[in-house]
Amino acid sequence: FTDDQRPYNHRPRMGTPEQWQRYRAYVKAQLTELLTQYGKIDLLWFDGDWERTEAEWESADIVSHVRALQPDIVLNNRLAGHGDYVTPEQYIPAVAPEGAWECGVTMNRTWGYVPTDTAFKTPYELVRTLIQVRAGGGNMLLNIGPTGTGAIAPAEMERLEAIGSWLDTFGESVLGTERGLEPWRFFGPTTVRGDTIYWIGPAGDAREGGEGTDFHAVSHDAVSVTPLQVDLTDHATLPAWRAWMGNPAA
Repeated sequence: FTDDQRPYNHRPRMGTPEQWQRYRAYVKAQLTELLTQYGKIDLLWFDGDWERTEAEWESADIVSHVRALQPDIVLNNRLAGHGDYVTPEQYIPAVAPEGAWECGVTMNRTWGYVPTDTAFKTPYELVRTLIQVRAGGGNMLLNIGPTGTGAIAPAEMERLEAIGSWLDTFGESVLGTERGLEPWRFFGPTTVRGDTIYWIGPAGDAREGGEGTDFHAVSHDAVSVTPLQVDLTDHATLPAWRAWMGNPAA
């Protein structure tokens, strides 16, 4: 990509076939270095595949090359037609993807360090995004844009600390859990761990489950998002759970 190709239109000029093949050889040489000089590599994250077709990238050849060097490596889906998981960016799909997926999110509006971009999401918004993603069975990839010295900006540190504080208290509801109930079954994000369902909502919006349940609501600093839980194997709690859901006949 060069200055004479501005503005970027997601389809830069390819050059001659010879130039393109030299570039592909360069890419494979770079991959060889990365995958042979640094021990076991768990994951390789591609980007920018939309600039070329699967045939132009010769994606299958690249995947074969990568897996020959690191057989157990995990690949994202940005290699034109290939990958082990999908990667929606800057939005949460209305319907959770099938299989493994990861939602990439920035703290403000940009991926790198842009001092003029002060439109930061609040800790509450970031935690709610994490909850919604986990309710759909996905992982959240939260971007950090370090400065030129490698330092993390104070606004980002504040948000990381707030998220970490929430996880210290309520991490059980999102870490190591599975996707929750389908939206038509219950309004609000839920996650599942074994026989336990967590409903995760604003502390002020929590509903009491009644005697025998383990529902609770605790406001936690600026991030007042609190999980409520019920053990589905405890038959004494089920009537209260059903009434709490507004569906006593379920």
